[in-house]
Amino acid sequence: MSLFHCSSSRRFALPAIALAALVSFTFAAPAAAQEGEVSRVIAIQVYAQVHGSDDSYIYGVAPESEPVGVSPGQRLRLTLVGTGLIDGTGEEVEIPAGFNVAAGPSVDIIGRGDNWVDVFIRRNAGGVAGQIGYQVGDDYEMRREIRSGRIVLQVEEEEEE
Repeated sequence: MSLFHCSSSRRFALPAIALAALVSFTFAAPAAAQEGEVSRVIAIQVYAQVHGSDDSYIYGVAPESEPVGVSPGQRLRLTLVGTGLIDGTGEEVEIPAGFNVAAGPSVDIIGRGDNWVDVFIRRNAGGVAGQIGYQVGDDYEMRREIRSGRIVLQVEEEEEE
């Protein structure tokens, strides 16, 4: 025995459709997720480029925490980028952030921009030369644990022959 009568289902068919349309409109994606725009950042990376070189290398920062290989006396530009979801596809996007020296006596910030920081690795550096802290603003939706973090600068061991 059915609890619903045929006549009652017809009476509520149109209001149910209207309610479904209202619910889907209410829970539609926010304006930032419109076609062609970043809806969410899912990872943070950094490009490391030695001053005077055209080569840059990318390192995973969050959630990977991959150390950036450096040498004593080097000047580097660290450019923060992210993997942003655009129309459901992961694409690289610039990540504006604030930077600071979070740890280590062997690294200095010597310049900065919206999504980059220039650093100098002191000549006496060894092991972990330092850590550059970053804090992303509210430009993008992302998990709290990747919104701020540290870029680890690890002195590379010279290979002996």
